[in-house]
Amino acid sequence: MTINLTNPNDLTFANVRNLLAAGRDDIDLELRVTDSGIVFLSDVTGPERMGGICFRIGEANMKAHDGEFIGQNAAAVNDDGLVDQVLRTIAKNWQLKPQSRFAEMDPY
Repeated sequence: MTINLTNPNDLTFANVRNLLAAGRDDIDLELRVTDSGIVFLSDVTGPERMGGICFRIGEANMKAHDGEFIGQNAAAVNDDGLVDQVLRTIAKNWQLKPQSRFAEMDPY
């Protein structure tokens, strides 16, 4: 699953929740946003392979073993505050286009 930020109707609370729930919980993943506005879960984490990436969300580096962010049984699927935090971080940083390509998660 992806979210297309060039479509104003695509960045919704439900779509962010669905993106987080759609991820595999047996591998490490990271939220990334491409230069063209596509939000996706990447199995490449950290500063590797950043060509074409506008930014990645730092604290949303989801370790498979913690079960906190990704997968159908993850806390993010049931935690409205966390889903809102991810949504706001994506929206703010897409608008700002950060120079560092590393976005800090907005606070709850």
